[in-house]
Amino acid sequence: MQPTVETRVAHVKAAGQLHFDREILVCEGLGGHEVACETLYTAISPGTELAAWEGLQPLRPDRTHSRVVGYCNVARVMAVGDWVHRFQPGDLVLSLQSHRSHYICNDGDILLALPPDAREPEQ
Repeated sequence: MQPTVETRVAHVKAAGQLHFDREILVCEGLGGHEVACETLYTAISPGTELAAWEGLQPLRPDRTHSRVVGYCNVARVMAVGDWVHRFQPGDLVLSLQSHRSHYICNDGDILLALPPDAREPEQ
């Protein structure tokens, strides 16, 4: 695995303005409970996210533009920290991550590993 990965993170900057910010993730030397993942699928909410796109009032008053969007993600595990035992590289996992190409999270933030017969998208 590469020591760093460039990730793209979806933000609705203003009504009708979707932007993908680039960030660098440091995957080398993960913390004991950290998991590095590459997104395969991300679900779009027809309510919350379309409201953000259309510039409607956010559900939570403390949230305004710019908003990171998304909250359901299927990803492939790329690497795990030394204390992670539930997941291993190559596993497909479900989490509540936003729309982003890659992420690092704590193993406790992953909801579940998909069954071994779950398939990755075809290229």
